[in-house]
Amino acid sequence: NPAQAITALLERADWTEVRIAAAVGTTQPTVNRIKRGASPSYQVGTALVALAAHEGLLDEPSQQVA
Repeated sequence: NPAQAITALLERADWTEVRIAAAVGTTQPTVNRIKRGASPSYQVGTALVALAAHEGLLDEPSQQVA
């Protein structure tokens, strides 16, 4: 899910919230809210999961659905 994608990017790929936000077209505060459990828009959620998948951070293909 998007929150797991953010956590994986932060912890396993050394990305920052600012970098994640820029990559998916949102703001750092939005990334932080999603990380803490807020529901993202469909576009941002799918972009986050796709970014984590692109970085090789998702273990199962089923996790790629937001």
